[in-house]
Amino acid sequence: MDSLISAADYYIKKENLFVLDERQKIRLAVERLGLSSCSPFVPEKRIIEYMVKGDPKEEEPLASLTVRQFAVAVMARTPTPGGGSVAALIGALGAALGAMVGFLTYGKRAFDKQEPMMREAIPDLYQY
Repeated sequence: MDSLISAADYYIKKENLFVLDERQKIRLAVERLGLSSCSPFVPEKRIIEYMVKGDPKEEEPLASLTVRQFAVAVMARTPTPGGGSVAALIGALGAALGAMVGFLTYGKRAFDKQEPMMREAIPDLYQY
């Protein structure tokens, strides 16, 4: 996967693209390198990191909960999850909204002057 991400980063820089999502980077590298020319390149079947990925519920028990399940867990008669987990979720949602606004602004002619600022701000907001 590192090789595909590196190839994608090369094409992103060369073509002055703005791509942050890992899946989109993989798709870009597959397209530019012609990896689907003989048969479809299915990342889940061709990239070992995707093939051996563990169950997210085991690795991130809180992050794998639905919003409703998380709310029920917070109101349970236990000390965790508590204020820190709730604050982290609210912070993540705030960053997600910031990224959404950045993506909606980026690439629009009306906001050309803000493009350099969006290119700088969006990656930090996009981290999850």
